Amino acid sequence: MDSKQLGAFGKKIAANYLKGKGYQILGNNYSPKFIPGSLKGEIDIIAKKGDVISFIEVKTLIKNKRELFFAI
Repeated sequence: MDSKQLGAFGKKIAANYLKGKGYQILGNNYSPKFIPGSLKGEIDIIAKKGDVISFIEVKTLIKNKRELFFAI
């Protein structure tokens, strides 16, 4: 699994976790056009629960072949 596949896998796990907690997923891998120059980036997950919209960064790493970690 390369790093791009690992990232996609982690985002899928995170989205499913958030859905289970009652969040509605509004979007993923969003690249805002309004961020200037070197500040360009991507919002991994945009989710809503109640009246609150959350912008979520997901980090996924493999410590070894048996342990997968991700942080929301």
